[in-house]
Amino acid sequence: MRPHLAKLRAAYEQAPLSCDWPWDTVVWPVVGILATNMAVRRIFAGEMRPEPPVRASGGKYWLVGHEAIEGEKPFWATGFSCCPSAGPDRLGYGVYWTYDLERKYVPFWDTTTQFLGALDRGCETVEEAARDMGEDAEAAEGIAAQWLAEGLLTNERGRLRMAFPVLRAADDEALIGATEEAAHDMAEQVLRQAGGRAIDELKARGYTHVEEQLTHWPGHLRGDVCGEAVHCLFDEGLLPRPPQPAPAKWALFGWEHGLRLVEWRT
Repeated sequence: MRPHLAKLRAAYEQAPLSCDWPWDTVVWPVVGILATNMAVRRIFAGEMRPEPPVRASGGKYWLVGHEAIEGEKPFWATGFSCCPSAGPDRLGYGVYWTYDLERKYVPFWDTTTQFLGALDRGCETVEEAARDMGEDAEAAEGIAAQWLAEGLLTNERGRLRMAFPVLRAADDEALIGATEEAAHDMAEQVLRQAGGRAIDELKARGYTHVEEQLTHWPGHLRGDVCGEAVHCLFDEGLLPRPPQPAPAKWALFGWEHGLRLVEWRT
């Protein structure tokens, strides 16, 4: 990922969003979500989650867990908590997270995507947003109060504004090529080989008693490898250090409906 940082930055600086949000304020979601998470998932679509096994109950599901190792620091993963937009009248939003990097929780409610969509269309007050959403004022007031308290919205002379970057079609056009090039190079140079060795490595480490589960793990391993790639950039000082704990606003961004950058495939 290191060789692609300059290309990602150059691409971002062609995006309209860069006029209001400098690179240092968006580098975490661009690298940690758009490139090493979403673009990688699109490359491995169909390979990420093979068909789960049938259980005694007749249900089909995987059993997974995190095995802690005493004395070891938590590994990183390309974590993305999000509430996608469910239509063109809403805004999706999400945050970057990973193990060993503490951040404040951001609430994920479907009604919030409606509320943000209303603000995006020009609503400036809770009352205007509630009418636009078709909700009672109490629902909109609850969202506004919590988001204002966390610094995710501002209130300037009674006018509500979003206090985080929002990706739009022109930003999508500027960034899609660079993020997919970075993900492609990671896939070909590292991820395919790592995923291909995962099952044999797990068997060698004594996990043959859960052999039916092992086909699920190459996808997990790819996410961990990507997370550790971001971790390396962080340790080398190539990503700005967030406050500890990071505020809710840190590495949060929104997006309008239909962007390729946040297209989710499994």
